[in-house]
Amino acid sequence: MTGLMVSTEPDNPRSYAIRASALLQFLAAADVLPEARPLSPTERTSRRALIATVDLLSDSTLTRCAERFSRALDLPWNPDTPETLVDLATEHPRGIPVLLDTLTKDGPVATRVRETAAQLTPVRLLTPAEYDELIELLGPAGYADLRSGARLAVPDLLLTYTGQDDIRTLIEDLEDRRTEPGVVPHLLQVVEEVAAVRGADGDTLRAWAEPVAARAGALPGAISQCRSSAASRARARTADPVLRVWLWAEPAADAFHYVIRLYDGHGRDAGTWTDKDTLHSRSQLCAALSEAVGQLDQYTESAGVEFLLEEGYFGLAVDRFPTRAGALGDRAVGLDRPVVIRGQHVPRKGPWQERWALRQHPGAGPWVVLDEGAANNTLTDRRDIACVIACCPPEERDRTLALCRWLGVPVVLWHRGAHGQEAAHALRAVVREDWPHSLPLEVWRQRAAALNDTAHMGAHLALLWEDPRWQPPEPRLSNPTRPGGGAA
Repeated sequence: MTGLMVSTEPDNPRSYAIRASALLQFLAAADVLPEARPLSPTERTSRRALIATVDLLSDSTLTRCAERFSRALDLPWNPDTPETLVDLATEHPRGIPVLLDTLTKDGPVATRVRETAAQLTPVRLLTPAEYDELIELLGPAGYADLRSGARLAVPDLLLTYTGQDDIRTLIEDLEDRRTEPGVVPHLLQVVEEVAAVRGADGDTLRAWAEPVAARAGALPGAISQCRSSAASRARARTADPVLRVWLWAEPAADAFHYVIRLYDGHGRDAGTWTDKDTLHSRSQLCAALSEAVGQLDQYTESAGVEFLLEEGYFGLAVDRFPTRAGALGDRAVGLDRPVVIRGQHVPRKGPWQERWALRQHPGAGPWVVLDEGAANNTLTDRRDIACVIACCPPEERDRTLALCRWLGVPVVLWHRGAHGQEAAHALRAVVREDWPHSLPLEVWRQRAAALNDTAHMGAHLALLWEDPRWQPPEPRLSNPTRPGGGAA
């Protein structure tokens, strides 16, 4: 807040700036300032202690800190007294970390400010610049990575969920969690988990975290210990738990051969449901599937369910298979977890792996396919396309999906009951900019929104998602009705 007085004398134009503190006193005396929120006894004590601590600074140091403080918070003026500086720091959500940042060369004062500010609630950890930089470093996959890291680093914390992937709310939620003095703050513990999972790509996050941890008062060596623990967990965890379901359908009899395997976080077989070559009814399949997803859901997080189907059977609405949900009765398997489709074999591994590696490329997609002929020409010429939205007529869909897989496209999204430009427009809204990380979850959200409403788009979404980091094994269990069919 500043004041300006301008002279109206025609022959003597003048203006006068009024010091902020003087203007505040004038407005307070005139009784025109809004009433401030009354401070609690603890806050009043902390305020007096903070003012006394800041008052230990020399006049030149106070001026320097006030200038840096104003620049960091983009204030139009510099606080000129310890009282004003402390009030601004405590009123602004990120004022305390900014004040501490300005005191980096005044260690004893910074320590006393940090200890006193710990009595206030809440005190954010990051300055505005650090907050913005963290969001930029986390990138498009930031929300998913940060939430996954939180489950590993601080599994006892109940995090706020607003119904949207709001990375800002998640960061602020983690900032608000208190830790004991000297301990690495929860947010930084989670950032270290994300950095560990990203390997060498996490170096920038580690470099970002070190000065924040030091300013927060973490003990020497605490951040290194935290980093070592995160790296150990990252090495031990090679994959998300996943349920893979091999299906061979007999449409005329509405029956199936199946092999269901649950893989744990180390990629090991944690359970198998099959009696090999017996043909099962749909209800028998769904009973086995219910038992398997029940075990999958015991993991804190998972990659969901992958159905491995034969060419020509990708139209099966596997995400609508009913599974038991306790007192709720039956619920579609795709309502409570991500469900995707894969092929039982990979036609050509080279193009498939090449396109997946380019999925972050600006030209990777999504690219809309309206007919098989155009798809053949474009996908043959464009080896960078990794995501296709298939909106071709129903009679062309199987051949178009086969073409996409033959040419190595790893991700295809389609609506089982609609095609054409109108369907393409609706499906484009599902494929966000960060689709290489978010698409399975976004499809899951659409299915959950549909629930039992068959008019909702989410009830008809199908997603082919063939991540080459796992490849279907060579057949070892022969299927009696399908040459070459099987599961490892």
